Amino acid sequence: MTATERFRHLSFLAALAAALAGGFVMATGFFPGGRFFPMFATGFGLACCALLAVTLLKGKAEAGGAFDASTQSSGFGTAALFFALFGVYIGLVHGFGFFPATAVAFLVYLRRASDLSAVATLAVTAATLAAIYAFGYLLNIHWPRGVIAALV
Repeated sequence: MTATERFRHLSFLAALAAALAGGFVMATGFFPGGRFFPMFATGFGLACCALLAVTLLKGKAEAGGAFDASTQSSGFGTAALFFALFGVYIGLVHGFGFFPATAVAFLVYLRRASDLSAVATLAVTAATLAAIYAFGYLLNIHWPRGVIAALV
């Protein structure tokens, strides 16, 4: 693995670890019964980031193997684009609410990344949103409404 590839891996890993650390810190302020899973999930993610960083820094990671996708020139760009689009999704959730943002994200992702027809994409999106709504209703989850929905 070249120095440039290692730098790209470590840069993306640092950004991911920063996001996970932010989530961990945020979860510490949750109600005691509601913070276990977010803290466990982000803690596990941070531990995996640490192990991967050690592997990268020791030079045991080689081009090929498990790092094959991101050592390709387009792999890093694809990962960076996905990370940026996830940020856009979070912004849409904040602005418009969970369900409209998730509907847009599913529709765009399924049309771009799968071979589903337009009708199948709509059906999968509708079924997913219905299942999320049903579980939210059963578990009494209040999904984010968004700033714009709160104004109306």
